[in-house]
Amino acid sequence: GQLLTESDETNKKKRRLMMKKFIAMILSTVMVLSLSACGGTNDDDAAKTPNEGGNAAQKVTFTMPTGSMGGSYYSSGTAMAQVLNSHVDGMDMSVSASNTQDNIATLLSGESQIAMSGGADYNAVMEAMPADDDTICSMGVFNQTVSMIVVSGKSDYQTLADLKGKKIQMGSSGSGQCLMNMALIAEDGMTPDDFSPEYMSQSDGTQAFTEGKVEANLITSGVPSSLLTQISASDPDFRILTWDEEFLDKVVADYPYYKVCTVDPADLGCKSITEPVKMVAFYGELLVRADVDEDLVYNMCKALYENQEELVNAYAGCSFMTPENTVEFTSFNLHPGAVRYFTEIGVM
Repeated sequence: GQLLTESDETNKKKRRLMMKKFIAMILSTVMVLSLSACGGTNDDDAAKTPNEGGNAAQKVTFTMPTGSMGGSYYSSGTAMAQVLNSHVDGMDMSVSASNTQDNIATLLSGESQIAMSGGADYNAVMEAMPADDDTICSMGVFNQTVSMIVVSGKSDYQTLADLKGKKIQMGSSGSGQCLMNMALIAEDGMTPDDFSPEYMSQSDGTQAFTEGKVEANLITSGVPSSLLTQISASDPDFRILTWDEEFLDKVVADYPYYKVCTVDPADLGCKSITEPVKMVAFYGELLVRADVDEDLVYNMCKALYENQEELVNAYAGCSFMTPENTVEFTSFNLHPGAVRYFTEIGVM
């Protein structure tokens, strides 16, 4: 795959981060072994399958790193933990706010058994394709985020190239939004240096766009999107630039952890788009280490997918999490426990 990081220095920082995580894992292991001697629960205990018989269930304790506090990953993770704790015997899962690229490192080191991240995050950290990894597996795709280049309805911009030299909002440096935008720019034969890029959060970037401080807002969001609603309130004639199918095919060929999806115009609220439109999307995934017990992952999948109404009631953004979407859109290998469940219900 093509390199998505911004510079060699960024790569070095990420490698140093992984080393720190590895060291932290070693220290954590020492502490766990000490607690085990005093009757504590170690990581091996956490990976055991809950007892489905009449005896007391083995307690399974996980802390799941998600995304930033209050964001869609954090909210989705909180809803999943609630369902898993209610429907998997012995499960005691909590969530923590984190960075999705950090989550890849903690899974690889063994510091985390389960975490949320995506294919682009894996590629940015490891400079390799997620499907080539035999340590990290997927058990669910829970989030679809599409890329949209939003410009003012009063502007004449028709393509990304028309924005050369202009201020564009790329997203926070290192975020999934920024990684996708850098990939699209590279695929179109340009670099961020061809523009005057701003690296802000989604909310700050959208505010800057509505105030006319940037010429384009390169959003990545689920749809319908509150960001588009905010933009529409100040610019009802806003436009979304679209790509032709040849370009989209090139993107997914070079970056297979991105996919092409079809978006209903009713979900966009953009007057210039009246027919279904194809867009580039990336996916948030519920990832688990391959060495987590197969029966446990099977039971977790069963709990999540057979109680989806409860999951969506806890957080509406989890509506994308279905067995069919996971099988179609995952960038990772599916965990054997997930494969067994999906085969059992006939989607594999």
